[in-house]
Amino acid sequence: FFFFVFFFFFYLLSSYFFFFQAEDGIRDAQESRGLGDVYKRQYQRRVHGRINFGGNVNFLFETDNLKYASPATVSRMGVIYMCDEDIDVSRLVNTWLRKQDDSIRGKLSSWMEDYFSKALEMILAQYFESLVVETTRVGIVSNVLSLLTGSRSKAEFALNLVWGFGSNLPLEQRYEFVKELFMLMGERLADQRHPLDMYYDPQSDLFRPYTFQSAPLFAEDTTLNAEDPPIVHTAGAQRDLQILSRWVESNEPFILVGPEGCGKSLLLSSAFGKLRSIQVATISCNAETTASHLMQKLRQMCTQGSSSQGKVYRPKDALKLIVVLKDINLPRPNKYENIQLISLVQQMLSYNGFYDEDLEFVYLERIQIITSMNPASTIGRNVLTCRFTAIVRIMYVDYPSDEELVPVSYTHLTLPTTPYV
Repeated sequence: FFFFVFFFFFYLLSSYFFFFQAEDGIRDAQESRGLGDVYKRQYQRRVHGRINFGGNVNFLFETDNLKYASPATVSRMGVIYMCDEDIDVSRLVNTWLRKQDDSIRGKLSSWMEDYFSKALEMILAQYFESLVVETTRVGIVSNVLSLLTGSRSKAEFALNLVWGFGSNLPLEQRYEFVKELFMLMGERLADQRHPLDMYYDPQSDLFRPYTFQSAPLFAEDTTLNAEDPPIVHTAGAQRDLQILSRWVESNEPFILVGPEGCGKSLLLSSAFGKLRSIQVATISCNAETTASHLMQKLRQMCTQGSSSQGKVYRPKDALKLIVVLKDINLPRPNKYENIQLISLVQQMLSYNGFYDEDLEFVYLERIQIITSMNPASTIGRNVLTCRFTAIVRIMYVDYPSDEELVPVSYTHLTLPTTPYV
């Protein structure tokens, strides 16, 4: 979500523009993949001599970092700097409101005016430094709006505000935020001891506390696979699944963040299990994973077709393909601090497609990209650029509490398991 400023309106009407989006700054020596089709034509004509552009051709470059831009490059162009504070989030909110159902748009507009702005100010002033994954103001707002859709009562709106603003916070800060927000909105928590473990009941228009499902619904002759253990629906698991399931069903790209062994894969598998006619393709990233690995996986799982726009990839054997990139922050950055895989995913999400090896643009249909990772503070992990985190939803999950480990342990101790082969 970056805004591009154009000057001299009447002059622009008679001009041609080439627009470039560079992930890690404008550089003279190294070509950026985002310039694909332009560089392809330039290369084909290079053998015939120097290319001259007419006076009606202009170049616009957009980036978040000029750290590696040479003085020769910067000195030849004007620079317009826009900081996060310059962005008016009310435009995002108004655009979102216009997409809501007519029957609830008026109420949503009133609640947004009364509570949304105050909650955003609270997050930016008190909790911004506590965010697990660094993102922008636009990223925070987009996270919230994705969960506010369809809120029909003030209580439901309040809980969705908590999920949207708090999903990128550690649990302790999330506890504090929900108490402050509910006090501001005049809502009552379902359980003061566990302020997050509740759901909205539309029948009674009240909050109900989650309860442990200490006896999971397994058949008597069920044998558990040690390599694929079942998920025990503790209060925390139900709470996290409520958010993840909504993003999966609405095809939202998101990052699931949590420490090693906290159950990220189990949560995703459980969320996927509620959908029909889907394929899940998983890529386990490491330091050497590059964009080519993702493109190769897409070629394996998709059929290539054509549309009025050009080449298109569609799922091969299902209505929907979900690509899961595990440990998305493990790939090693290059000398310009750019991660090639992240750049490709960002391009896919921003333009609903990507440039293949032949520099031909390929559109994606019915393909959702989901990522998971450990926090960047973990050894060997890299910090993701805010250009990427601002266009995806973010959800942080933690280890089960001591109280929640009781039904988890009971399930795994009482049901037989098959040993590793």
